[in-house]
Amino acid sequence: MLKNLFIFVATVVLGIGGYWGYQEFVAPKVEKVDLAKEKQNLKESKAIELNKEEANNILKTTLDSIFEVFDKAGEKYGWGNNNPADFNKIRNYLLSFAFKEFTDTTLKDLTSEYYCECDQSFKPNYHNDVRFTYELTKDNILKINVLEPATEINNMGALWEFELKKEANKWKMYSWNHHSLLGEDIHLTKEEAEKLLSSNNEKLEFVKEYESKEAKGKAYLFKIHSSTGESLVAISSKDTSLVYDFEDTQESVKPTNKEVNQGKKGFFKPANKELNQANNEPTSQLEENKSEQNKTASRKNEYMAKLYETELKERKNEYQSDFQMRDDYIYNYQLWDDMLNEIYGVLKTQLSETEMTNLRNEQRKWIKTRDETAQARYDEEGRGTMSAMVEAETLFKLTKERCYELVRDYMR
Repeated sequence: MLKNLFIFVATVVLGIGGYWGYQEFVAPKVEKVDLAKEKQNLKESKAIELNKEEANNILKTTLDSIFEVFDKAGEKYGWGNNNPADFNKIRNYLLSFAFKEFTDTTLKDLTSEYYCECDQSFKPNYHNDVRFTYELTKDNILKINVLEPATEINNMGALWEFELKKEANKWKMYSWNHHSLLGEDIHLTKEEAEKLLSSNNEKLEFVKEYESKEAKGKAYLFKIHSSTGESLVAISSKDTSLVYDFEDTQESVKPTNKEVNQGKKGFFKPANKELNQANNEPTSQLEENKSEQNKTASRKNEYMAKLYETELKERKNEYQSDFQMRDDYIYNYQLWDDMLNEIYGVLKTQLSETEMTNLRNEQRKWIKTRDETAQARYDEEGRGTMSAMVEAETLFKLTKERCYELVRDYMR
């Protein structure tokens, strides 16, 4: 009896031990799965698919949101030359649309320049149907390259590259970079040129294609039919700059009211006001004008200081290659071109409507003279690498001289 009981107990022990050993060393392990977490991981790891329209909407929405923050804050706090912007007041709002590093570097720097009270456009004015390309990388970074065509204010095109990433299931700006098309050739087609020009005009009629000395290559001439009348304009196939050396005696471009208000990069000396206007003004009005003159008198000293600060920002590296020197001259040209636009913004507040109309006509002559001078230097050097360098140098120096001339002789 005891023997049988011993055998029974031993059998039970061996059975339990064998089962435990099987479960521990032989049977496959089955871990508990968090189904909700697995679904989220699968969703995040799945490659994003976008078409061109969706990519453009993402970029447009993000840019609009960022610059809306700048615009609303400027209105709310009255930021300007006499009331510098406080980045900390808009930082948290910008973080809703841009990554932290980009916000604390690029957008912070932009904040100090954005409220310059000038006609410079800081928001990329790209064309979504000309040279718009996009790519989604394996790690779901959306890269977009766009073309910003030349305008009446800044007569040189630019290429922009944007990178956007998702954070908390929302697209945000990760980085952006741009460079001028000065000295480059993007081989713009006639169809592309028409799209660029038609975005701001009612109807276009292609006239001809011709070799432009101003453009240093091919240009496309169009007739513009708008509510203000007919006019002609030509666009360079190299860098989208607007040129006016076509063989036609008709007035190149009849300025619209909007263009007159915006202006371009040349200037003129304001005409003196008629003496009877001052003689007929009541004493209170004269006192008010005198007060306003005293208020703006400091602008000249302010901008003389700004010109000095701009000089300190110039690249003056020596003993470089021709390519490096060319890049430095292009950088310096853009530096002074920005200052020129800022000075123009101040002068615009000091000139009458008639003076502004004359201003636009005079500025076109100045641009033409400047560009012809740069072209002559380009031709003198034989159209090689050295030519591109001296051309950029000429544009830089003439633009810088113009800035000093305006502040010294014309700013009130």
